Amino acid sequence: AGLLVLAFQNIRNKLLVVSLLIWCFVLGGFLEVVQYYWVSGRTGDVFDLLADMAGAVIGVWIIKLILRK
Repeated sequence: AGLLVLAFQNIRNKLLVVSLLIWCFVLGGFLEVVQYYWVSGRTGDVFDLLADMAGAVIGVWIIKLILRK
């Protein structure tokens, strides 16, 4: 998520940042489903999804702080 925000840093649109976060949340959920159904020895976990979401938010926040300076 942070790298996506960095790639679109010239666009100062908050809706774009929210859209990128939503995209990362959906992608994280999809990957959890893939792990659960198609990867042997791996399970999909709600807490892992929540950690992915928190990491996306923190990544965006850190990049935004860096770009402000």
